[in-house]
Amino acid sequence: MTLTAASLVLLTYMLPLRPFATRRGSEADDNLPSSLNSNNVALTMIGYNEDVQHYERKARNMTSGKRPAGLGQECLGSKRSRRGNCGSLSLPGVDGIWQVVPLYCYDLLQTETPGTKASSGNVGVCQVPRKKPCVQDDQCRRGTFCQPSEDTGYTCQEISQAYLRDNLKLNETAHVVSAMLVHVVDNYLAALDTAAFTHATVGIIGDPRTGAVSPYGSNPQLAKVALRDLSTSFQQVTDATLAGKNSASKSGASFILSGDGRFMLKSIREAEYTALTAHIVEQLATAGNFASLSCTADEEPWCWAAHTMSSTLLVVPLLAFCNPKQKEYWVAMPAVAQLRGLVISRNVAHLPWGDVHYLDVKPLPAKSNARPELLKAMQKRAFLPMDESTPPEQQRQWINLERSLLRDIELLSVKTPGQPLLVDYSLLFELYKPPMKVTDPGHGCLSSAECFEDHALTCWIVCVSIIDYFVTFGPMRKLESFFKGGKFNAYGTKAIDMLSCIFGQYLPSGTQVSEVQGGSGDTIFLLFQRLTWVFGQQEVCEEYMEIACGDLKISGGGYNENSVWYVAHDFGDRLRFCGSYWASRTIGSVKEEPREVHVSSEKSLSPSYFHRLQGLSKVSLPPWWPAVHRLARRPQ
Repeated sequence: MTLTAASLVLLTYMLPLRPFATRRGSEADDNLPSSLNSNNVALTMIGYNEDVQHYERKARNMTSGKRPAGLGQECLGSKRSRRGNCGSLSLPGVDGIWQVVPLYCYDLLQTETPGTKASSGNVGVCQVPRKKPCVQDDQCRRGTFCQPSEDTGYTCQEISQAYLRDNLKLNETAHVVSAMLVHVVDNYLAALDTAAFTHATVGIIGDPRTGAVSPYGSNPQLAKVALRDLSTSFQQVTDATLAGKNSASKSGASFILSGDGRFMLKSIREAEYTALTAHIVEQLATAGNFASLSCTADEEPWCWAAHTMSSTLLVVPLLAFCNPKQKEYWVAMPAVAQLRGLVISRNVAHLPWGDVHYLDVKPLPAKSNARPELLKAMQKRAFLPMDESTPPEQQRQWINLERSLLRDIELLSVKTPGQPLLVDYSLLFELYKPPMKVTDPGHGCLSSAECFEDHALTCWIVCVSIIDYFVTFGPMRKLESFFKGGKFNAYGTKAIDMLSCIFGQYLPSGTQVSEVQGGSGDTIFLLFQRLTWVFGQQEVCEEYMEIACGDLKISGGGYNENSVWYVAHDFGDRLRFCGSYWASRTIGSVKEEPREVHVSSEKSLSPSYFHRLQGLSKVSLPPWWPAVHRLARRPQ
């Protein structure tokens, strides 16, 4: 924007602007270079609790007898006036007549929505409100910029979809929102550069100009690499696409995919945005230990992605931004398969495991369209880490996966006075069939048993992530849960139970499997030793197992105080997954002793059956499993 001569004269007489919202312990404002003071850059550092205490002390030191605060100066919020003790600013109008612009006292903390006034007795900063005249961006309150206006020359305005449509001649919603994202990222990067100029030792989780937040901002080096990667992906705004109707969530959220498919923008509700910016973003930065990460120049293109995927199962958003006046709230996230491909291959365009099949699943009793498909798919793959025939390496992968899930769900289940529990999140399953054998798939993933066989023709990989964790267990969700059978009660425990039911199925040690004489087709007789813990687990998993195995048929079932038995018909490769469930179901359904069943010895089984069932009595349950199960089922 070009300044007129009158504007330059005005700026000569303006009060010096000073940076605000600096973290306690940094250099005093008056000791900063004069060039930084004139830029009026707000450096909002992490450590919100220290900031609050700092500003409370400053508020106590302010007296009502001082003259009104000027532009960019600290002010004191008031109950009587939204302006606090801010004064006014004189600016030239389009007709050459000078106009007096009132300044308002705005909250300093980035946890507040842009435009929030400083509450009574709290310290804020004096800035020009929305839709009021201005001559440069840093005069405007957070979230607005000095933009042309038909009536009054330049006014403080949000970069809204309507503004971008008119000025950039964009029509498609995906293109407009992508342009908004690029604008926000550019401002965020500028704030990070300014922080580097001042030799700040901490990061900027919230951008002071746009109000956008990023957990990566706790580490300026990490944030620059991640945000530049995001901006590059959306740089060609006309390549962005709005996902089809089938991809929209039940909440009506919209999804916008970048041109290269590596990132997506998702619209979220105001309450979700508030939860993310107020609490979750700082928790993510802490849980991921982003502040302590250091990347070399060679590692920078993928360092942020590798660190994120190795530290948490949560899909960490890169950026969240909003236009509250237009009720627009967006969060930018990585496409998980592309992120995983970048970490494995160090190539943004290469997916080494081939195409991915996503399954977004929630625990019962929440509705989830993908749940039946997931259960059907998993029982036909060799993902049975609890079975005694499972390779030890797959068991270790399962231990690591469950421990990571427990840690992340514990983070989402922490209840504080300012934040309720987080609920209604999903487990995102990625299913791959790579063109090669993969025995070490990395954090959050399991290789199927076939991957460890020397002459296997197929190999499958499943990976698990946590997504959509911005919903709080507030009054409305509690009411919904009450009328829907406790849908959100102990939600974390339900998510852990679901994963345990999927990966915790096996045939108990000592189970006798024999072919039935004269049986038609695939007919097997099974004799189980009654193991209280095994069948007790099936009570927890009953609804999931009915979905997965309810279509199978048995006959001749019975039990006594020592054993359970039944004849399985056409179980095939589903025997290890579904066998214990049907034994448990037999106990609950059979009223009388079954008829006598004639069986042959195990040696008469076909080679294919003997290969799948050999070694059933060699290995007992791993010693760590009961302890892990007790931890998973601890009350919330």
